[in-house]
Amino acid sequence: MRRLKGIKIEHIAACLAVHSFRDIPQASRDAVLWAARNGQSTASAASYGQVHHKNITRAAKKVLETHNLIIQAYLGIEPDPVQLHGNSKEAKAIRKARIEKLREYQLKK
Repeated sequence: MRRLKGIKIEHIAACLAVHSFRDIPQASRDAVLWAARNGQSTASAASYGQVHHKNITRAAKKVLETHNLIIQAYLGIEPDPVQLHGNSKEAKAIRKARIEKLREYQLKK
């Protein structure tokens, strides 16, 4: 699960708790947490949780969106500029400052 690679497990669990069980069913939650803990892919998580891989991908996308929203709202840290604007020099400089700020708050692994 490359999308969730830099996020702590506790934060992933908190982001999953924000969503209702209708949005993310319990089997998908368990599979996403298992994949994040063990560093597995969505296909492995799908076979672990007996869920279709598209549901795992949707759940991971919702977790990432929620995490970015919380980080931006409470800490004032913008989302990753390289993912938004490509691999430009300006985006890399912004990303470096963003990572330093995340480390300051101890949010980066």
